[in-house]
Amino acid sequence: MNEEFKAQKLTLSPNSDEKMWIAEIVGEDPVYRLKRVFLPEFEKGTYHLYDGIYQIHGIYPGISPFSKEYCIVKHGHMQRKIPLETIYQLLPQIESQESRRKKRLKHQIIEKLNVIGKKLEHELVWRDIDYQKDQLDSLENSQQLTLTLGQLIKQEEKIVDSYKKAIERGIDG
Repeated sequence: MNEEFKAQKLTLSPNSDEKMWIAEIVGEDPVYRLKRVFLPEFEKGTYHLYDGIYQIHGIYPGISPFSKEYCIVKHGHMQRKIPLETIYQLLPQIESQESRRKKRLKHQIIEKLNVIGKKLEHELVWRDIDYQKDQLDSLENSQQLTLTLGQLIKQEEKIVDSYKKAIERGIDG
């Protein structure tokens, strides 16, 4: 597997405020100063991290809790408690990684679509999945791609059921 697409998995449980989340810092925001894209959970409490800068909130067993702290992940290693000023200084570098983030997210979405297709192995399903893959280029930024990935993860079983019903009704085009 391409190292660029190899995820480091981080499993969190809720912090003392009953919340847990991971947001990737993707650039500057005119209101909040930093633009954050909240990552989807791939499994209950499990997030996939890649090289980048994140804000993390939650508890990982055996280490001090993450309390909305900034972290840098590089080559699979995490550096914690990065000062906000350092993050601001890194904004040009963060923004320059947008095309890499988009490429990685498209890869993740295509993998998830392929999983759905393999569950059914039907020409109608594969045609629709190929169409959806082609449409990925119309999504303009990593935020839109992350939302799409999150929906696929959350709705996978509903999508499969919907395809099954279409196949059963004999809608073969």
